[in-house]
Amino acid sequence: MIPWEFLDSAQVPGNGEEMRLYRREREFSIRVNGCELMNSRAHGSEEALAELAARILQAEQRAYDAILLDVDNGPRGLTRKGNDWLYARAGLEAVFAALRPAGVLAVWSAGPDRAFTKRLCQAGFEVNEGCVRARRSGAGGQHTIWLAVRGS
Repeated sequence: MIPWEFLDSAQVPGNGEEMRLYRREREFSIRVNGCELMNSRAHGSEEALAELAARILQAEQRAYDAILLDVDNGPRGLTRKGNDWLYARAGLEAVFAALRPAGVLAVWSAGPDRAFTKRLCQAGFEVNEGCVRARRSGAGGQHTIWLAVRGS
C-alpha cells in the first residue's frame, strides 16, 4: 500500500486543534485528531447531498428553496464545539425560518443520530433519513443524509 504523505497543517480557529492535509498519489485527505473529515476518493455521499436538494436563492427569511448542511461530520461534531448550535433546536429553527414552504434542509452526516432526527421533527420538519455509500460505485462506508421538508 502506498503511504500517505503529510503536506501541511493549520490550526483550527477557536480550539487550537490541528487540521492536517495528506496526499497519496492523486488522493487527498483532511484530518483532525486522526479522524478523517474529507477524502477526495470518497465523496459520493456529498454529491448525493447536493443532488437531493435544489439550489439556494437569495438570503432572507423564507427565501431559500433548499439549504445543504455538511459541517463537522454531522450532528455529533468532531472538531468545533462552536458548530453544535447548527444542529441544536435554535439552529434548526433558524433554518426553518429561512426556508420557503416546502423548502428542503438536506444534512450530511458520518453516521445516524436519533436525537437529531427528533430535534428536526420538533422544529417542525417532515423528516426522511437515509443511508448512502461513500463512493458512487456503492462501495465504502455508509453515511447518513436527512431530508427535512418545511410544511406550508
